[in-house]
Amino acid sequence: MIHYFIYSVLNYSSYFIIQFQQKIEVQKNTQNKIDSLDLHFGTVNMDRRILIIPVIIIILLVFIFLAAPKQVSQTGLQSDVLAENLSIPWAMDFLPNNTMIFTQRGGAVSLLDNGVIKNIGNISVTAVGESGLLGVAVDPEFSQNKYIYLYYTSSSGNRVSRFVLTDKLQNETILLDKIPSASIHNGGRIKFGPDGKLYITTGDANNRSSAQDINSLSEKY
Repeated sequence: MIHYFIYSVLNYSSYFIIQFQQKIEVQKNTQNKIDSLDLHFGTVNMDRRILIIPVIIIILLVFIFLAAPKQVSQTGLQSDVLAENLSIPWAMDFLPNNTMIFTQRGGAVSLLDNGVIKNIGNISVTAVGESGLLGVAVDPEFSQNKYIYLYYTSSSGNRVSRFVLTDKLQNETILLDKIPSASIHNGGRIKFGPDGKLYITTGDANNRSSAQDINSLSEKY
């Protein structure tokens, strides 16, 4: 379709240019020979400038057509709804048995197992703007220690805490506290690396210069 369109535009424009050139030649052949040299060159230059117009039109048409968004056909892909009526779901991880554990920014921590949502804890958070309950990570040795890690905004700033998951989250141990918080740019992603260490991302808490301050916990990894 695209090639046909471009071919049609170029073909029509070429025909137009040829007809225009023929017209110019006829005009030149019948031109009064007593015209001054200046007038002659002025007419030729004007004809050349007019001839450029269809070329510019061609370029613009091709550019506009190529720049227009194209519909992408995604065959073989489909989306499935796993859970509904959630309030700002933010992060997720998986237990060793492939059960999903996920957070909602208002403070709820839940499990999703075979389409069934089970609440396992409600964390007291300061949820203003982008702050609240954010990241979650499952300990690589969860089968032995049952540790779950959460990044959330408390009244004293963002923090990272470790919980023990039995039937519910319990026995909170604060690992890192007083990370600068704000209504925006709180960071919050936490993830275990292949080295078994927990990696934490923090935001600048709407203070860009803090990223360069090595004594500040904001905008760090």
